[in-house]
Amino acid sequence: MQVIRIYYISLSGNTTNFLERLDHYLQRELQEKLDYVNVKDLVTQTSHINCSYEP
Repeated sequence: MQVIRIYYISLSGNTTNFLERLDHYLQRELQEKLDYVNVKDLVTQTSHINCSYEP
């Protein structure tokens, strides 16, 4: 099974829902899998890093 990686931005969840349905279809029909990452979630995760910067 090959994995297809997709990076996307979804503010309301419509794109996420579409990718979930596409993933199910690809697994069922073509034995392919999606690995999808919402870029918005990446920004949220990295914003918790405590970096002190003093010029």
